[in-house]
This record gives sequence, C-alpha cells and structure tokens, in this order.
Amino acid sequence: MGESGGVRLDFRAVLPTALEVRKLLYQCIQQRRGKWERAFVVTATADALEMRRLAQELNAELVLMDTTLKECLERIRNDPQRNRSRRKFERLAIEWHEKYSKSLKKPFIPPNLTN
Repeated sequence: MGESGGVRLDFRAVLPTALEVRKLLYQCIQQRRGKWERAFVVTATADALEMRRLAQELNAELVLMDTTLKECLERIRNDPQRNRSRRKFERLAIEWHEKYSKSLKKPFIPPNLTN
C-alpha cells in the first residue's frame, strides 16, 4: 500500500489524473492500439460482475487469482512488513472475500456493446 514507517499517504490529489490515465489505457487495449502482443489488467475489485464486464469490454480473458481467505490471512501474518497494520490488512482481506462471494450470487447481464 506504499506505506512505511507508519506514514499515511494521501492520494486524493492525483486520483482524478490516475483514473483518466486508466481510462485511456483501457481504450488503447480495447482498440488494440499500439505495438504490443499482450496487455495485463490487474485489479483488486471484489465484484465478479465488474470483472466480467471489464473483460468483455476489453475483449480479454479473465484470469482470477483464486487465493483462499485462509491463505491470504496466512500471508499477511507471515509478512513482517505488514506487522504494523496487520489487523487492517486482515480486515481488508476478509471484506474482499465477503464482497466477492456476495457478487457471485448476482446474475450477469452483459453490457450492450452496440451503442
């Protein structure tokens, strides 16, 4: 999370620019602009529907790193760099898995790509 020594970073000032850059990159991927063979879009979204929507929009293969909650918590506990904020990371992992599980129960309605 880019934090060390207990310093809390505030990214609010650069967030709008970062989101614009992401949108432009998605457009380049969608239109296959550029001289590259592959593009990898990595996201931490916990919404399965959003994952599928983005993959469909980009005409991409969706690959889920299917790490169990137990394994995530184990990795957090074994990572000395996360000791200061261990409980925060554990809470984030639990929340992600809960949100992901709930999102799997929603029906998927593909976006209308003809507009």
